[in-house]
Amino acid sequence: MRERNQIRQEVETLAAEGKFSAIVLMALPAVVAGAFSLINPGYMEPMFTSSLGKVLLAGSLVLYVIGGLWMKSIVNVKF
Repeated sequence: MRERNQIRQEVETLAAEGKFSAIVLMALPAVVAGAFSLINPGYMEPMFTSSLGKVLLAGSLVLYVIGGLWMKSIVNVKF
């Protein structure tokens, strides 16, 4: 019984570490884009004004969502 609880606590600890890593990885692109927009707005302007930039933003958003769902499924541990 004790061993089972100890293993469960270890798994929960590792899952919490994975959840924090997922949060950092999901926040990083938004933080970097925001920093670029504040520091040098002209640097990010072509992404929002050109048609190729809009297509790339849409594609990256789709991949961003897929990656977030994938990380959520990996980190979600069921006993």
